Amino acid sequence: MTDSISGKKLKFTPNQVKFMYLPPSGLDKLARGMDFLNDATKWNNQDLDAYRLRKGYVYFEKSEVELKKGTQVLMLQLLNPSFSGKVKVFHDPYANETASVGVAGVTVAGGEDKSYYVKKGKEVAFKLYKKNYDKEFKDLLGDCPTVTKKYGDKTRWSDFEAAVAAHATECK
Repeated sequence: MTDSISGKKLKFTPNQVKFMYLPPSGLDKLARGMDFLNDATKWNNQDLDAYRLRKGYVYFEKSEVELKKGTQVLMLQLLNPSFSGKVKVFHDPYANETASVGVAGVTVAGGEDKSYYVKKGKEVAFKLYKKNYDKEFKDLLGDCPTVTKKYGDKTRWSDFEAAVAAHATECK
């Protein structure tokens, strides 16, 4: 990073970074991977720079994450920056994808990530797997009657994004 006044290069240690915005590059797939950024009507997080997000910047945040060998602090890409007040969904860079169908290099169906890191409130983030979504639904989103009524009876991984958005916008 360059200091805008002196023009000198600045260096930071990981401990000094709480969050960052990165311009799109090889991360384009990640930014386009979920539709969270596209619906401006749901943008209610005043803590984030909506202008940068609309310009394609990707938001990363430091979070404590539960891993197999205990907890670790990681810098993760927040996928739902516009409505992340209650439940934060972070990209899992090592997630497998569901089977997909493509035509001329364009994915037409499938290709969804099979896991995300998820953090509810101030709790430690954990890896939510597609195969465990129905078991985790109640603890993660079940405190909202509207979401439970709409998505709780037949939980589907493909509805995860919509359920998180509804949880943020319909339940206070």
